[in-house]
Amino acid sequence: MKVYGILEEFQFEFPEAEDFDRQWRLFGSPGDTKDKMSKQGNYLDKEKDKFVNIMQQDQSEFLTKIGEIDAEVKAFE
Repeated sequence: MKVYGILEEFQFEFPEAEDFDRQWRLFGSPGDTKDKMSKQGNYLDKEKDKFVNIMQQDQSEFLTKIGEIDAEVKAFE
């Protein structure tokens, strides 16, 4: 942005509109990055909750299966 500031001081006109657009994309990049990080953080929080729920269900099924196996072992005694 410093380079663009210096060019502006000297009233430099960009030969192509793309160069001018590049300046404003550069200016907005930190905000865009922050927005993407926020969206990704929300997505990861949702995924974490989903996986925790799946893990809890698996844990419940595992405990049920252990109970069944324990009952079978006691039946052999």
